[in-house]
Amino acid sequence: MHNLTVYQNEIARAVLHSILYDQGDIFTVEIAHGGGARELSTQIEMLLMSLHVNDGVTLLKIAPETTENTTARLEGQLRQSSLHGLWSTHAHTVQLGRSQVRFLSPDELTTQAAFGKPRVGLIEVCEAQRIDTDAFKQRIQPIAAASGATTVVYGTPWNGETWFEQLKQHNREREGIDGIRRHFRVTWEQAAKALPGYAEEAERERVRLGEDHPSFQTAYALRPVPAQSTFLSHMQQRSLEGLFPRQHAPAPTARTVASVVVTRLAEPSSAVVTIAERTPDETGLDVVEHRWLQSSDGETLAKRIAKVAGETWGCEHILIDAHGASSEEKATLDLGLRRSLDMGATGDSDRLIWAPQDPAWDSRSALELIAATNRGGIHLYSADGSPEYRALRRETEAAQASYGLNGLLAIHQPPGQEGFLRGLTLLSGAEQPTEALEPALAS
Repeated sequence: MHNLTVYQNEIARAVLHSILYDQGDIFTVEIAHGGGARELSTQIEMLLMSLHVNDGVTLLKIAPETTENTTARLEGQLRQSSLHGLWSTHAHTVQLGRSQVRFLSPDELTTQAAFGKPRVGLIEVCEAQRIDTDAFKQRIQPIAAASGATTVVYGTPWNGETWFEQLKQHNREREGIDGIRRHFRVTWEQAAKALPGYAEEAERERVRLGEDHPSFQTAYALRPVPAQSTFLSHMQQRSLEGLFPRQHAPAPTARTVASVVVTRLAEPSSAVVTIAERTPDETGLDVVEHRWLQSSDGETLAKRIAKVAGETWGCEHILIDAHGASSEEKATLDLGLRRSLDMGATGDSDRLIWAPQDPAWDSRSALELIAATNRGGIHLYSADGSPEYRALRRETEAAQASYGLNGLLAIHQPPGQEGFLRGLTLLSGAEQPTEALEPALAS
């Protein structure tokens, strides 16, 4: 078990005081990403279960369904302890003697009666900025009120309009009245002073994402972003500008990837193909070509896409999006592309990739495009006055971003967009790191 930092100890003491004296406080805790919120939570759980190993207490740990909320960290601490044979785990529950920690999503909460005995002694809410107001007021608050349990709400800022923000403000106001601290905030600079190696990890993320990136601002600097804003700032749009000419065939040693945005499959069919070359150091993409394809039907369109992305450019990966198309239409297009690319029904399965119709994936892709523009990791061919270039610039300039209460970024464009900006976000999404952006620290 790791020694807690000064700021972790300060939070733990306040929480335990509230529990031991049955004060039933609600604490709000903001700790920069990787700064030790999960370690703090686990150690509080370990202590409370150990104190109540004979008389029993139930701890509820609540996290949104989109967030990993498993027993692994607590189990790891128990394995390293001297409590062998006294604990067990089953059905998202860790048991130590008569005490238990239950890991739940908001939808799995009903009433306090559903938990029976032993009593609820602590409620922890994780990733609070991703849990909607109704879930908190209709499910979490009633259990806390009925049980008198102390509640610790862990979260980070998002768009400044979440219930977590309201709860933080309420705690600050109460502190001004009675002097009791119920809100704790630890930015990445503060965490860096206490955690060896953390400053370097956070700095790498700052460089990778950019100082003004929404993820860095909300998760590390702990500042909210506007609920509505321009998707790409003027500086980020300028960053896209490249100095190389548009190309119509690959260089001999180029490694290329393509995105395909199908805007219509009904007659006439149309799609935008974006071709990008990987930079020599493998850290970025140069968009070297656009093809605006139109055909009389989906089958002919598939052949034209395959000719551009496969025969002409030999792309390693072809990422396809056909938002709004039916599953039957997608299946027909997929089969046509595989035939035209000589892939067979299942061959080269990692070459032809359908973009998931998932708002969370779209959000990550959009955020990755912002990061790429911030660090100069994606560039366009020089302005050539073509309809394709003008359409792309028109879409990047008009795009608006909304940072919703679900914790996701959504891009909004005026009617008539043809998929050029979408093609850039698809390519950025395909380049996303496969692991979560979590500094590799014990805390």
